[in-house]
Amino acid sequence: MPQAPPVATSDAPPAQATADASTSQQPPAASTAPRARPMDATAPPGSLERYYSTVNTRDTVVCCAPNKVCVVYVRPEHDCFAAGRTVQSITFADRLASAQISGKRKRGAAEVAPDEKVLTVECDDGSEFQLRPGVRGRVLELGSNLGHADLSTRAGYVLILQSSAKEVARLLGEEAPR
Repeated sequence: MPQAPPVATSDAPPAQATADASTSQQPPAASTAPRARPMDATAPPGSLERYYSTVNTRDTVVCCAPNKVCVVYVRPEHDCFAAGRTVQSITFADRLASAQISGKRKRGAAEVAPDEKVLTVECDDGSEFQLRPGVRGRVLELGSNLGHADLSTRAGYVLILQSSAKEVARLLGEEAPR
């Protein structure tokens, strides 16, 4: 004669009772939000290294996605981080800060050149540094709420640009598509 299944101890249906029992015994999970890590060449590859082509320019690190969207960061070895300096303020060029970007096609986005000064970083010792993006493109977004801790990690992007296939190929040293 077959045995009857065990009886659940709660008034809830059996499927819900087992789900409640399994979740109550597990310890609370830690936050799964991604943490910003310093840009480090010795760090294990993450999604940034896996999906983006990364190029170091004079002032910045440019990460290019396959769809030609480029994320621009300040280089961790930049002089604004040297000698114990901390970043006090960040000021974008007036032309970029006043641009009104709207719509799906990003009307009103400002064009920037690779050697154009787009950002001024002022440090606690009074020194100022002008940063250049290193890539030509249309500015989609400015990283406006940045501090010292943000700039030295991957959380602190300076610009997000939409570039062309020719420009990204030039930047990466590849043959330009025709």
